[in-house]
Formats: sequence, structure tokens, C-alpha cells
Amino acid sequence: MRADAPPRRVLVVDDNRALADNIAEVLRDEDLDPEVFTRAAPALEAARATGFDLALVDVRLPDAIGTDALVQLKQVCPHAEVIVMSGNATLESALATVRGGAFAYLLKPISMAELLRLATLALRQVALRLEREALMAQLSASEARYRTVVESSPTLILGLDPSGVVTLANDAVVEATKQPREALLGRHFHELVAQGSAVVWPPEAPRMELALATPVGAERLVEWHFGASDALTFAFGVDVTETRAIERKMRAAEQLAVVGQLTAGLAHEIRNPLNSALLELKVLSRRLQRAQDEAGQESVATVR
Repeated sequence: MRADAPPRRVLVVDDNRALADNIAEVLRDEDLDPEVFTRAAPALEAARATGFDLALVDVRLPDAIGTDALVQLKQVCPHAEVIVMSGNATLESALATVRGGAFAYLLKPISMAELLRLATLALRQVALRLEREALMAQLSASEARYRTVVESSPTLILGLDPSGVVTLANDAVVEATKQPREALLGRHFHELVAQGSAVVWPPEAPRMELALATPVGAERLVEWHFGASDALTFAFGVDVTETRAIERKMRAAEQLAVVGQLTAGLAHEIRNPLNSALLELKVLSRRLQRAQDEAGQESVATVR
């Protein structure tokens, strides 16, 4: 027992007060916390109020049969252990003890060494059971957090076995594919991508873009990231359909901008000599006008 752990609580239930007190004294020497009762009813009341780790119960009690008290005590504290003591062992009481789930059946007169040995084993069993329950509670809490994170994530998350069959699909995948979860589980990853998408399993690259097929015929372009964990491969997908469409529009706009700049430059280069030619035509037209050369003026107008 750890030095910082509280003493393990032990109920000693025997109508022989002297024997019960002796047992309690031995248990205290082992850093345990015994409490003595001579009847079953107050022992059960104490068990319900504060719990216990181990109970030593005599078969014959003034207000109950020890094997009946055994069953009631186990119902109150399922994690605890009960050792039944008997000064008049019978096959019937032994069978009742086994059926009631007792840890051991101890015959009187009691050997304190044997009692301590059985108590140590019983308390070790209790400690292992409590540790297992604590670990199961932690695991359950961890799984709950995991499910919350996975299901609430907008990222498409698939869990795939070594052959590429879907064993897990979160709500985002259900929404993207427009298919119920039951229809996704058990299908191969190849079946979820659009026809014509080059897929090799297991994936040769940790990242690839593949079109996701939907029942209505529409395709969504998804950027998949793959990562292995234990016996599963996880595929994390981000829908990049709109992103890629915007990128295409931006590239087209950039190309148009380049064409516009080129056109403006060409217009500038062409406009300069044209302006000079028009100016020369104006000068020539004035001279022809002063010379009253009508034919020449008509030619200048045609050139203009």
C-alpha cells in the first residue's frame, strides 16, 4: 500500500466480540482500517454509508445468515471482496459461499497468518479491480473526447483497415458524399473516389488530390492527407473544390491583365507615329488649300 494512500477499510462481522476485536487488532498492525460489528444489519448500514474494501463475515450471525449478508455486501460494494468464516463448515454453506461470490472460505479456529495472507490477496484483487475501473473510465472519457473531436470536425475523416476498407467515417464525410454512414462502412476507398482518379492502395504519397464521387453525379475535389496509426490508416480530407475554382479564376484574371498591359503598350507605340502622320497631313492640307489644289485636298482627306 502506498504511504500516501488512505488505509483500506475492513468490516469484521462476527458475533464473537472477543474474536472480532482480536482480528481487528491484527489488521490495524497491517495499516488497515477495521471496524467491528456483531450483527449483519449495522455492518450493512456502515457499508452503505462509507463503503468498504474487504469484509470478514461469520456464517452464523444473530440477525442473518452470513452467506445472505455476503450477497448483500457485494451488492452494496461490487468492487469489494468478502471472506466468509465458519466454525461449523458444511457443504451447503460452502456452496452458498461460492455462489455468493466470496473470495475465500476460512475455517475456525482461525490462523492469523492464513487470515492475513488471504486478506492481502483479496485487497490486491480489489486494488486491481479499482485500477481497471479507473482505466476504463479514463478510456471511456478519452473515447468520448475523440468522438466529439472527430464528429464535430469539418475535415473529412476516414479510418481504413490495411486493405483500404472504410471502418470509420465522420459526419463531414456523410455530408460530402450524401450517403448514410452505414452505406460508407465496409466499402473500399477506391469506391469513394470518382472514376478516372488514379488511386493506389496503400497510398504512395502522404498527400494527394482526388475527386470524391457523390450519388447525384457531382464531384468534389478533395485534398487527402494520409497517416498510419496502429492497424488503421487515417485519411483526412479537405474539400478544395471552391478553392481550386477561385485559383483558376485568379490565373485567368492575371492572364487578362497581362494581355491588357500588352494591348495598352501596343496602342501607345502605334498612336505616336499616327499622331505625327495626322499632324503632317494637316500641314499639307493647309498648303494645298492656299494653293487652291482641290484634287490634292481630296487625296489628303482620303489618306486621313
